Amino acid sequence: MSIASCGLGKSSLRALFSPREAEELLGIRHAHLYRLINAGRFDARKLGGKTVITADSIQRLLETLPQAGSLRRRVDAGGA
Repeated sequence: MSIASCGLGKSSLRALFSPREAEELLGIRHAHLYRLINAGRFDARKLGGKTVITADSIQRLLETLPQAGSLRRRVDAGGA
């Protein structure tokens, strides 16, 4: 499942994702998703009896992740 096909592209109108869709999109397990929700990294809401996660909060999480190359440069330079 790509970001564009899930509705996280710039021109998308989709605002909410189920936990299962978010897990698949991000390639994470169910428990990890709920740890992120409990840590306040995702904006999870209740819609009726269902939990939904806002597309904005998924996008914000993605934007805070370090680039893989920048992490390697820090390690090579003696950083953690």
